[in-house]
Amino acid sequence: MPLPACHWRSEIPGECEWFICSHPEVFSTDQRVHAGICVVCPYPSRPPPAQPQLVPQVARQARCLHLGDVIGERHCPTCGGGVRLKVFRCRHPRHVETTIRECDLCSDYEACTLN
Repeated sequence: MPLPACHWRSEIPGECEWFICSHPEVFSTDQRVHAGICVVCPYPSRPPPAQPQLVPQVARQARCLHLGDVIGERHCPTCGGGVRLKVFRCRHPRHVETTIRECDLCSDYEACTLN
């Protein structure tokens, strides 16, 4: 069954059954939804947002080659309450420290492969 046109849905590279949904009332892990949800979803008929939603980056499957040990914590400025994020050492020459989210979005990410 074809999916309805939807301005909230974004494709995930390499996936054909899972998508990212940026609708503010859809709550799921990493905002990932299965095509079966899209087929029955009521939101495609609603008007698009005035300001486009930022589509979250899907977490990378492999650990970054440069990611080191936990060296501390920092306050999460976008989380509710007193959430603290783990801070890791980053061994890339342009960085000193990172969080997992920052590492996932970093253009210097290099997948750690086992040979």
